[in-house]
Amino acid sequence: MQREFFDLDGQTNQVRVIDQPADVKGALNTLFDLHTLRAQAESMDVRHPDRFAHGINRQFVTEYAVSMASCSKAHIFELVIGGKPAASQLTFTMGKDLWFFASGFDPNWRRYGVMTMLTIEVMQWALRSNYEVVNLSCGHDRGKSRWRPSEITFTHVLEKSPGLRGRLAMRSYRVLDDARHLSARLRGYRSGNSSNGGMTAD
Repeated sequence: MQREFFDLDGQTNQVRVIDQPADVKGALNTLFDLHTLRAQAESMDVRHPDRFAHGINRQFVTEYAVSMASCSKAHIFELVIGGKPAASQLTFTMGKDLWFFASGFDPNWRRYGVMTMLTIEVMQWALRSNYEVVNLSCGHDRGKSRWRPSEITFTHVLEKSPGLRGRLAMRSYRVLDDARHLSARLRGYRSGNSSNGGMTAD
């Protein structure tokens, strides 16, 4: 329906696929900016955290993505409207799997569902490129569940070492973990469970 509004309003778009190492860095800066715009938007139904607020996070992802692009395993998809990127999605590939990693969009185009539009384009590209699975990344939210994906649950186990030192270490870990979750909730992160799921569409 949102795409119909987009067309009725006379809007047009194109999709760019950036996968050359020389171009990835600039495209990532655009993605980071769109990611921050989405995180700062007050009108969102769900608050999105800015995972690239710190420069060290941007630097790490940039170095990794450029490295992966050099072996054709990183792609950035941009939905371009009026000559400017309105939404961006970073993906990585592993064998026949395409993994969604980070995304962002301009909230000014939110009413048209530009992120959904871009996700459709990425899935179609994956089909044309003979990928067998599209991994929608961890977390269960409306943006993923609308595709009716399969959900894969990942769990972890933590076991303390015997003795007083182990008990003290475990107690410290739990205090820090509780503080981390409280801080995350205060900053707008959604609460999670003891197991996090990855969602895939195939």
